[in-house]
Amino acid sequence: MKRQIASSFPTAKPFKLPPSLALPRPAPPKAVRRAGLDVPIPRFFSDQPDRSDFCHVRAGTGIVVDRIGAVTDYRYELLGHLLSGNLFVEPYLVTLLTGAEPYTSFQHPGLKFIYLLSGDIGYQYGTRVVRLGVGDSLLFDASALHGIEDIGTQPVTYLSAVFTFRR
Repeated sequence: MKRQIASSFPTAKPFKLPPSLALPRPAPPKAVRRAGLDVPIPRFFSDQPDRSDFCHVRAGTGIVVDRIGAVTDYRYELLGHLLSGNLFVEPYLVTLLTGAEPYTSFQHPGLKFIYLLSGDIGYQYGTRVVRLGVGDSLLFDASALHGIEDIGTQPVTYLSAVFTFRR
């Protein structure tokens, strides 16, 4: 039955508008600048006027935060905080102090990014362990168990940023 119906219709040929009827293309950014507007095109479609907060933290002046669930001798220095938007970002400079012990039971919502600034560590994510040295980074879903499994060369400092949606 389907073949009979299908065979009764002729094969459609592609249709192309002649150039005289084609829709105009959007103006490139250069044309926008020529019109006296030195504004990137995406700015016209964003909610930037509603977002005016930013955070500038000078070197060494971040707020030391006593995080719930954080283990002893892990020092968290908050490097920024924004009040608007749907995305909540927690950027920290983390320093392992002299008495710091490995801890692999961190687990929380969001994505986590780590960038090692000094030292050498074994970092556990789920059942995997990755060796990190200076300049290495990790990006992962923080809902899995994770944390430092082995502290090698010290001092250990790293940037840690957690990204979650506000509710």
